[in-house]
Amino acid sequence: MQLVEIDMAMVGGASFFHSDTLVLISQSRSLSAKGSNPFSSEADGLVVGEGYVVLMLERLDQAIAQQRRVLAVLPRVGTSSDGRGKSLWAPRMEGQILAIQRAYNERVRPGELRYVEAHATSTSLGDITEMKELTTVFGQHLPGDAEVPVGSAKLNVGHTLESAGLVGVAKAILALQHNVIPPAIDQRPLNPQIDWENIPFYAPRQEVAWPRRQDGIPRRAAVDA
Repeated sequence: MQLVEIDMAMVGGASFFHSDTLVLISQSRSLSAKGSNPFSSEADGLVVGEGYVVLMLERLDQAIAQQRRVLAVLPRVGTSSDGRGKSLWAPRMEGQILAIQRAYNERVRPGELRYVEAHATSTSLGDITEMKELTTVFGQHLPGDAEVPVGSAKLNVGHTLESAGLVGVAKAILALQHNVIPPAIDQRPLNPQIDWENIPFYAPRQEVAWPRRQDGIPRRAAVDA
């Protein structure tokens, strides 16, 4: 396969709610009876939402030369497949770990992470698995006293299916742009099956200030999708 470099690309995702979606998700028995509550003890399934996101991607050197308004830089992307798992609804941690590992190198180090926009579908198994894989990868690189906030746009707009990954990217960009990390959970109790006391992540209940660094070092956010 020949690799071709391009100067600019529009990357978009679109998801609208239709009858086929209702039948598919209902058959999976993954819908919530309460609402979309990532990281919560009340997380019992997802809520289907609609979402439309378009990002304009351009090489950084070209964007700077053209004096574009750069909202964020995407230095690395990692992908994998856990298609050998039991089903779409039973995520395998091995595949998720591999995707994260492929997104980092010597230039973009995992120890620089300061925010995670998680997939966090609000299904109990999915949220638990995701927090385990995040801890497995980042726990060995972050300081022992690290407390990195983690959130999910599904608290706000539900699971937008085909566009859910880009919705997470958009939320992370907005957090950088506005210098604030939104709350990840309300006053509901946290999911007790996640070992919050012994992992380097926490789900903030209030806004967390995220100002630009005075030394010019970039703020690092990860989007897990």
